[in-house]
Amino acid sequence: MAKDEAVASEQAAESQALKDECEADLAEAIPALEAALAALDTLKVRFHNLACFSMHAAQLNRINKCCSFRFASGERSYDC
Repeated sequence: MAKDEAVASEQAAESQALKDECEADLAEAIPALEAALAALDTLKVRFHNLACFSMHAAQLNRINKCCSFRFASGERSYDC
């Protein structure tokens, strides 16, 4: 019985250490994720504003369509 308790205590300690490590990594990653999402929102607003112009140069129109398609499709590739 004592042996089982010792094994369980050891596994609990390992699990707690893993949990603490994961929480520390997550605490570091969340601000980076939030910053990336804010930057993406800024880009989406800028592309929307660009789309509101009535006349585009041919190159600008192509870039706008490409970016709009990429954001709509969820692709992360930047090759147009």
